[in-house]
Amino acid sequence: MRHFGRMGVLVALVLLMVAEAGARSAEAAGTGTHVAAATGPAAATTQASGGRGAAAGAASVAQIDRAYAREKDRAAREYERAVRAASDERVRQLRAALDRAMAAKDLDEAVRDRDALAAAEAAAKSIAPPGDRASAAAAAAPAKKVVLHIMGKIDGRNVLVVRRDAAEWKQQEFGYPESLSINGVRWDPSKNELLHNSGATEFLPAGPVNFRSAALVQKRGRDLVEVEALDDAVQISFNDIQPGAANYDLLIELTPAAAAGDGKSRAAQGTD
Repeated sequence: MRHFGRMGVLVALVLLMVAEAGARSAEAAGTGTHVAAATGPAAATTQASGGRGAAAGAASVAQIDRAYAREKDRAAREYERAVRAASDERVRQLRAALDRAMAAKDLDEAVRDRDALAAAEAAAKSIAPPGDRASAAAAAAPAKKVVLHIMGKIDGRNVLVVRRDAAEWKQQEFGYPESLSINGVRWDPSKNELLHNSGATEFLPAGPVNFRSAALVQKRGRDLVEVEALDDAVQISFNDIQPGAANYDLLIELTPAAAAGDGKSRAAQGTD
């Protein structure tokens, strides 16, 4: 019995040691959880702060760029004003010098002052005020061309007249043209020799056109084609003298009336 009693005491001691070890393990695990829990929000806070810092940095760059653009524009305007002021002052001084030379009857000096004044005045006129830069650039830009693209199978001597309101086919010999089109608008002159420039058959854009500026810039076809620029129309004369009909492809350019100069009548002709 004493043997079993000692064994029971040993078993009890072992069980107690196991229980204490389990308690220590549980406590350690709980501490790790708390540490992890504390670390998570701190890391999130750090990342959030970093994100806000990056955003603030991007905003600062944008502000710097805007400030630079404003300063650059301001400096450009001030520079232009300074150049204009210096140019005007030079003109004023040269005029005064010319007046003095004329009063002193110093012809040589007067001639030099006159030439210098003319050059200075021309240079001053070439300096556009800051507000006029956009309008000056627009005025210098080339005007957009108005195009007449004429295609068709043509035989013999015939005339096409294009006006602002309509196109007219004047049949003179052999058959009417086939597959005729003006700027993509199909037209059968054998049914109607007049093609109105309106609605579904509009072949010219809205706005006045300077027909005097008409020029044949492209021609594909076997025989002679002559383009005559008139005051209010363009006359295209075909002279297909070879047997049978042939395909013709013409490109005629005009300028809008508002952008065109006076100009003179021009005729263009050629063969392939």
